[in-house]
Amino acid sequence: MPNLQIVALILWVVPWVGIMTAYFLSAQAGEIPSCFPHLEGCTSISSVGRHPPGFLIFKATMLPVAALTMVYWKLCYDWLVAMGDTARRQNSAMLWLGVLSSLALILYTTFLGSEGDVYRLLRRYGTTLYFGFLYLAQALLAARINVLASQGTLSVHITRLKVAMCAVILVGGLILAATDRMFENDKEIQNISEWLVASMMTFYPFLTWLLWRESGFEGRFKVRN
Repeated sequence: MPNLQIVALILWVVPWVGIMTAYFLSAQAGEIPSCFPHLEGCTSISSVGRHPPGFLIFKATMLPVAALTMVYWKLCYDWLVAMGDTARRQNSAMLWLGVLSSLALILYTTFLGSEGDVYRLLRRYGTTLYFGFLYLAQALLAARINVLASQGTLSVHITRLKVAMCAVILVGGLILAATDRMFENDKEIQNISEWLVASMMTFYPFLTWLLWRESGFEGRFKVRN
């Protein structure tokens, strides 16, 4: 039986290995400032994947991650069904929001580094839809897990951490939106908020992996004669 739990771990580890590798390469090449971006906000995540040689690593990492994320959300759906969750509409909404966020990430990554107003608009819509749809999918998953935990089938502590992370991500997203509108020249605050929110959203699959491991989630394949 294949260990499908590895999918969640890959989505936690690989994006940040790729992003930080791209960051160091771009910083070494002098394309972006050198700092600790999570605390100093000297550059945005988009800038990491905008210049060579970093953008090669960025795209080579994020495009496969976007495709694998679709698999992750299908596994989340199947896992909830296997756990006995009967809220099919909410679970279906979670699945499709997750898939749409992956498609938005593909759109954003594909046109990152391209010049022109149209490409800039596509990137902006891509990143906005990616974070928006991804957050909604994560919030729906946290809500369904919370229901299962209240029934005694899942760890309450991990579930509470998932719910708390969704609340913190929402606050971080609101801060990012507010600084973008109110302090157009304060890029450091915007960049820090972006890095921290993205870090938390990428950490979310790790918590899913803990719950999958706890419940013994496995995959089975069969063929019909």
